[in-house]
Amino acid sequence: MEGKGKETQEMKSAIFEKQKGEMAYITGEEYHHLVKVRRIKRGELVRITDGAGGNYLAIVEYIDRIKKLVGVRIVSYNLNTELDFKLGLGFALIKKPRLEFLLEKCTELGVVEFIPLICKRSIILKRGIEERWLKILKEAVKQSGRSRIPEIRKPLRLEKIEEIAENYNTWLFGDINGEKLIPEINPKGDILIIIGPEGGFTENERKFLLSKGFLNVKLAKTILRAETAAISACSQIIAVRETNGRRPKNARR
Repeated sequence: MEGKGKETQEMKSAIFEKQKGEMAYITGEEYHHLVKVRRIKRGELVRITDGAGGNYLAIVEYIDRIKKLVGVRIVSYNLNTELDFKLGLGFALIKKPRLEFLLEKCTELGVVEFIPLICKRSIILKRGIEERWLKILKEAVKQSGRSRIPEIRKPLRLEKIEEIAENYNTWLFGDINGEKLIPEINPKGDILIIIGPEGGFTENERKFLLSKGFLNVKLAKTILRAETAAISACSQIIAVRETNGRRPKNARR
């Protein structure tokens, strides 16, 4: 069993865009990564996804170096790796390295929608950064074995968040002054969590979110960086949902 687990962990993965019957075709940057970087070989077993929910195991049938295309034959549909609920993350724009870390790790955890937010204390990012963000999401999907590439929206002013929140059942935002923890709220249905910038939301922003029906939750006893808060919040939500909000029988009181 240990050998099989190691093989699965080291299995190469790619995102494909074209499929015909049991054959799928890997092109573009994915081709370059598999052939030039990962040194894929004919007959090798790979994990592939269409980025829209399809997750498969396939065998490399051929590598066409002239057309820059890898043809793989699908041999089985892989297990579903997505959460059984929709988890959205709104986050205030922060400095590039930390923002990219946030995107990577929260994609690995299972977030399906990212909403960059323009707040009083958020920073201004350069134009055209969305392409870089999408690349990070794709790499995180492949690394984690997910079957769906998350959606990332264009930066949105906090005042307009209700337009997106309407697609979720439970609305939360991280607040150092929050009285309840996520397990105490036991969020249901599809969940949207919002994380503020460095220094937190202003008092007016906090009052605005509360007035719209968002619940403020305390993520930790300490003050967290924005990216740490996002990862912590998503992890807590997933843990609560996976245990249906019940305390494990062997947990200490």
